[in-house]
Amino acid sequence: MDDPTLYGPLYGLPDPHHPSFEGLASPQEIRHAKDTKRNLLEQQIRSLGALRNATLLINQFPNEIFVEILLMARLDDFEQVGLHYNQDGVPRTVGTSDWLPMMRVCRRWWAVARSTPRLWRSIDVYYSKEWLDLCISRSADATLELSFHDEDMTLLAIPTVISVAHRISRLLLPGIWNINFKRITPLLELQMPNLVEIGVVRSFESDFDDPRAAVPLELPPDHFPVLSILHLDGVAMPWTSTLLSNLSFLEITDCIIKDGPLTLSAFLDVLRSCTRLEELHLSEFLSEALDDNAPIPNTMITLPKLRKLTITIDAVPLLHCLRLPIDVDIFITPQWEIPGEEIFFQQYIPLESKNHIAIFQSATYGRILVHDDIMYIIAQGALQRPHGITLQYDLREHGPLEGLVLLTPFFGRALSEFSDMFASAPIDSLMLDGNTTYASQDDWRVLFSRLPKLESLTLSCTGKSLADMFRALAAPPILTPNVPNPQASQSSSVLVCPKLRAVEISGDARCSDTDLANIHRSLQLRAINGAPPLRTLWFETMHESEPAFLARQVLAAQMFAELMPDGGGRFDREK
Repeated sequence: MDDPTLYGPLYGLPDPHHPSFEGLASPQEIRHAKDTKRNLLEQQIRSLGALRNATLLINQFPNEIFVEILLMARLDDFEQVGLHYNQDGVPRTVGTSDWLPMMRVCRRWWAVARSTPRLWRSIDVYYSKEWLDLCISRSADATLELSFHDEDMTLLAIPTVISVAHRISRLLLPGIWNINFKRITPLLELQMPNLVEIGVVRSFESDFDDPRAAVPLELPPDHFPVLSILHLDGVAMPWTSTLLSNLSFLEITDCIIKDGPLTLSAFLDVLRSCTRLEELHLSEFLSEALDDNAPIPNTMITLPKLRKLTITIDAVPLLHCLRLPIDVDIFITPQWEIPGEEIFFQQYIPLESKNHIAIFQSATYGRILVHDDIMYIIAQGALQRPHGITLQYDLREHGPLEGLVLLTPFFGRALSEFSDMFASAPIDSLMLDGNTTYASQDDWRVLFSRLPKLESLTLSCTGKSLADMFRALAAPPILTPNVPNPQASQSSSVLVCPKLRAVEISGDARCSDTDLANIHRSLQLRAINGAPPLRTLWFETMHESEPAFLARQVLAAQMFAELMPDGGGRFDREK
């Protein structure tokens, strides 16, 4: 490079020893000379400052180390969120602009950043074609990561992207309307020898848009020899071993198979070749991709490296045929056009599937979370790496009163499903979190009756559910017809959760004086019926004044002392 602004220590500033102006006579010449000299002196001061700054320790380390610091400052959403598209099919940023303000710190930082192609290779394109051109020019010959966030800008930039196709390693496209989709197909048929990741999204005209209207997508495998991450949404895609067998990450949403529909057996023949898959995300896909009348084959395939599986309920038949690693993380959601009250996973996951999915027998931790009218049932195992299964229920009524929560019976059925599905698992820790007011005392009794090994219970829930939960803990177990009694091996037949030794009440679970009295009465009844003393009883609450809090703290200590002879009780203010 011959640009003097890129070379230190002056980075384009004049030599501070430049000669001054003399021998001028007229007032105008003198004023001009003085102004010129003053400007020169100001530049010389800046030059001397630059020479002085060059001696500071922060400017002594090599440029290569400084570049690594700038790269670390570039927040990369992809490293943090896993899925590279959000639920609306919008690609996430690649974080190019996060380090740009550092260019304004000093001339050296500006020059280093300006002349480092690696910093300009990850480009988020919104509404400025000039920004795309600038980044490409400054990225020199580095591979490019392009994330487009606007359809019009994407279509405008196609010629530019085609010209650098051989350098692209990541290409994430936004939603493209069907009418414009043919305009991007030439780009997707180019040779891209460095392409590791690609995302293609077709925007739907409406919720009733027919997926079969999608423009077929070719994606010739020999054009993308190193492709390992693929995101497709709303397109007619090829389902071939040559395209998919080298992938480590596959995300498919609302797609159809170009030459489909296929039988599940034919679908599995291709999936069997994907032995490198670490993450598989299938949403609203198999209901369109598979032949409804084809039988479920009596065959099993193995995905040995799979660590995360996310599917909608229409893909649950896959669980019949997948032999999964013991530490896989499974997430199952409903199909949003189906009313939430009709979705119960137990009817989709029969006994034979549960028998070969390890988490149904090995879960030690359970969590029931209700957030924004969505209910999550979570079960996790005891391995060091977090793994397990999450079942998502939509509690909203789909109809004239859409969004209004009216599904109290449904909530209780979901609790019962949790206890039935994990009846064989040694769950010893349970957390109840969020708005659980839809459940009745009997619903909690059914749940607790099926958790004979429970030792720790954490409550962070709202409303009257706290009192109902403790009444259920004090009541005798409910024996479900035709279901073996899980308490039968216990010394007492009048206790639910006979091994319970720790209770924590925190967060949104507020404890009034009445709540404390009800909790005390319930725990006292458990003790009378033979329950072991609690090791831990922790209340976290919030009060308006310090005296009120201290008075409640003393009351709780006196009330529960007899139930905890070894101590272990705490009554804290919410942090």
